[in-house]
Amino acid sequence: MGWERGPKLWDAVVAVLGGNALYFLVLFEHLPESWQHQPLALDRGLGLDFVLCLGVLLVLRWGRLRFDAGEAER
Repeated sequence: MGWERGPKLWDAVVAVLGGNALYFLVLFEHLPESWQHQPLALDRGLGLDFVLCLGVLLVLRWGRLRFDAGEAER
C-alpha cells in the first residue's frame, strides 16, 4: 500500500467506526422501531447508519482539505 492511500484508509476506518458509534450508542434507543436496524436485514436503520458513516467521512475529508490548504499557505 502506497503512502498516499494511508490517510484515505484511516479516514474510512474512522468514518465507519464513528458513524456506527453515533448510530448504535447515541441514536438507536431513541429511534422508532421501524428505523432500528435488524441483523442481516436491508432496512431503514441500515440506510441511516450508512448516511451517518458517509457524513462522518465527508466531515473528515473536508477537515483534511482545510488543514492541507492551511499548511500550503505557510
